[in-house]
Amino acid sequence: MHIIAGSRDPLTYPVSAPTTVIDGAGHYPHLTHPEQLTEVLDSVRNQLPRDAVTPGRQTIRHSARA
Repeated sequence: MHIIAGSRDPLTYPVSAPTTVIDGAGHYPHLTHPEQLTEVLDSVRNQLPRDAVTPGRQTIRHSARA
């Protein structure tokens, strides 16, 4: 898990998870700072091992029924 918060978000509090703060963003950095958010997401994704499986993003393979 990686927390992304805006520097102007009034709803933030200290956490022990990795965190990135986007300067000037509020509670909705995905709406107000989409380019910066994309850069952070790309950076975090590139740090994951290639074989990492993220919950909710698993590929389910169905076998053909006879």
